[in-house]
Amino acid sequence: MDKEKKILEFMSDKEYVPMKAKEMATVLDVPKNEYEEFKRILDKLEKDYQIQVNRKSKYSLLGEDEYVSGIFRGHEKGFGFVKIEGQEEEIYISANQTKNALNGDKVLIEILGEHTWRSKRDRYI
Repeated sequence: MDKEKKILEFMSDKEYVPMKAKEMATVLDVPKNEYEEFKRILDKLEKDYQIQVNRKSKYSLLGEDEYVSGIFRGHEKGFGFVKIEGQEEEIYISANQTKNALNGDKVLIEILGEHTWRSKRDRYI
C-alpha cells in the first residue's frame, strides 16, 4: 500500500485523535531508519493541503468545508486579499492575519465571517 494512502486512511479513522509525528510513527510501526522519510511524507501531505498541523505539532486531516485555497495579493500597508479560483470577489485579510504571506503565494484560509465593506468615498456621500 502506498505510504501516503496508509497515513491518510489511518487519520480518516473515526477513532483517530490528532497526534504528533513520533506518536503516529509509533502507532503505525514505522522503523526508526524510515522516520525521516515518514516526516517528509507528512510535510508533503501538508503542502498538498490534505493534512494540517496545529500549534502543538499535532496532525489532523484538513476539513474540506473549513478551508479554501487561493492566491494572496498583499498591500504595502500590511493587509491583503485572497483570490479564490472561480469566485469574483476577493477575501480581505487583515494585517495581523497575513502570517507573512507574500504576493503570489498560494495560501490556505479559514473564512471566519462575512463582512460588508464600503469604500471611503461611499462614507462621504
